[in-house]
Amino acid sequence: MKARLSRAARAGAAVLSAAALAVLAACGGQAGVGGGGGATGEPQRGGTLVFSWNSDAQSLDAARCGQSLNWGPCQAVYGTLLNYDAAAQRFSPGMAESFTSEDGRTWTLTLREGVTFSDGTPFDAAAVVFNWDRAKDPATLSPGASYARQMSYRATDARTVVLELPQVNWQLEWALYSELAFIGSPAAIQQKGQDFGSSPVGAGPFTVESWQRGTRLAMVRNAGYWDQPRPYVDRIEFATIGSDDQRLNALRSGQITVMSTITDEYAERALNEGFVEKTLPHVGGTGVRVSWTKGPLADPDVRLAVAKLIDAQQITDAFYDGVPGPTTFAPETSPYYDPKAVYPAQDVAGAQALIDGYRARTGAPEVVVTYNMVAGIPLQDQVAQMLQAQLQRVNGLRLEILAKDGAGFVTDTTTGNYQLALVAINGVNPDLLWQLFRTGASQNTAGYSDPATDEALDGARLTKDRDEQLTLYKAATERIAGEVGHRSWRYQTTHLVSADTVHGVDPSYNYFLRSDTVWLDQS
Repeated sequence: MKARLSRAARAGAAVLSAAALAVLAACGGQAGVGGGGGATGEPQRGGTLVFSWNSDAQSLDAARCGQSLNWGPCQAVYGTLLNYDAAAQRFSPGMAESFTSEDGRTWTLTLREGVTFSDGTPFDAAAVVFNWDRAKDPATLSPGASYARQMSYRATDARTVVLELPQVNWQLEWALYSELAFIGSPAAIQQKGQDFGSSPVGAGPFTVESWQRGTRLAMVRNAGYWDQPRPYVDRIEFATIGSDDQRLNALRSGQITVMSTITDEYAERALNEGFVEKTLPHVGGTGVRVSWTKGPLADPDVRLAVAKLIDAQQITDAFYDGVPGPTTFAPETSPYYDPKAVYPAQDVAGAQALIDGYRARTGAPEVVVTYNMVAGIPLQDQVAQMLQAQLQRVNGLRLEILAKDGAGFVTDTTTGNYQLALVAINGVNPDLLWQLFRTGASQNTAGYSDPATDEALDGARLTKDRDEQLTLYKAATERIAGEVGHRSWRYQTTHLVSADTVHGVDPSYNYFLRSDTVWLDQS
């Protein structure tokens, strides 16, 4: 393994990536899923799986499940319309039987016959239409809003939904794995109102039993799940443990079954102790999302000054034992690596000149930039303090750190209430670049707007050719990096670590696993 935490950071926690920010890894050639923990022998029924990550879900409302922290628990409650195999780099049927198109504009979604929600109501085309209509409502804060608003759709019979797009989009399958993938019971949504996000009803492999916010979310096997004999475990629990040290200790003691971490050093410790892992490489990295509309960052000179002051190598030297700090949008190991997609080079004198010019133009005595992060995670605190020191090397520039609780952080990030926000571009969805950086897209809460980026991202939707898609995504990352839409300071990989008695571990989306495929050796 390459990345290791320094001694100073070993009591810290993995950096949290919040909001719906997965990006870039499909369309051919991405790094695959690897490691142990795969299926061995015939799956066995029974047992309790305890999965632990560093943050709790914020809502289990189907409209919000495409957000990063919600995806794993939501997959257990709802399933997803399509599944995605990161190792094989292909989609497969999920809750839907098929999703097809001849021209990239008209798509046909066919549902499985006889599937019901756990409340006994039908999982049918009308339910899909109801959920997608609901995603359009700004009040739901749905990451699927931009998809739902741009397309028309109708139920043509009980099992069929026909979608019409204003233009070709060969990336639409990704929406049925993430933003529009989760279908809740219309009857339960109408009955429960605002409480539905805490007490959801889906047709997936599990049903919610209890939820101690910030601690543990417990679910039990849905005996009526369509894909018998799945799920294999009788019970799944999502345990929130903020520190990697504490998660590893919980794994050692048997308090948890699967540990998710993006800190390579802790995974290496576990492997040295006889545990096994599955890995999911992230093409992008952890860093800051940069608002183009809020406060002084609405000025391009201030954005560029901030980018010139961020020293990724200093951060990795301090906290990750000197692994190479990102200088390009994607790492060299990624098929999306482009040596021209470079972040602005460090230049303190140049940053000082830009800040001095801004102050002279505006009459501002001081330039104050705010940085949103999640409270209570030690490593985040340490990185924030280093970032603050880096930016304040320039006279007249001050960074104010705003530590938020998880729910507040996600709300601010999804509504655009930030200047700089701690964000990781992660996961396996290249079309999320469109969602995050296309002018006017619903997840483009930073207000990033660049015609050349728009042209490249639109072009990647218009072609089925994977080589063309790859070229266009590279062109987009050149602009995003150079125009300061995002600045990473660390690349990352998800490690799902477990004992060798845990099988069928399928790393999914970003930090999670598929709840219906995992099983425990009971012998």
